[in-house]
Amino acid sequence: MPRNTRMSEQELKRLELSSTQKRDLLDVLRASLREVFEIEEAGELQLSMLVDALREPLANVYYNKGVADARHFMQERLDDVASIQL
Repeated sequence: MPRNTRMSEQELKRLELSSTQKRDLLDVLRASLREVFEIEEAGELQLSMLVDALREPLANVYYNKGVADARHFMQERLDDVASIQL
């Protein structure tokens, strides 16, 4: 059964970053914008808003990837078990 694509408040709460994590992420984002797009001055507020806007869509992608990887791993283990049947 497919899951609702919108995250609940509780799920979003689990995605919150510590101040150190957020600062590190903003530094990486700022450097990437400078290197890739030649945007020299991205403000703290703008970067925070960008991170917040991308948080849920990226979380969904990586969560689904993790679930698919776990499912593939478990299927391989089940195939191994099935191969030893007498």
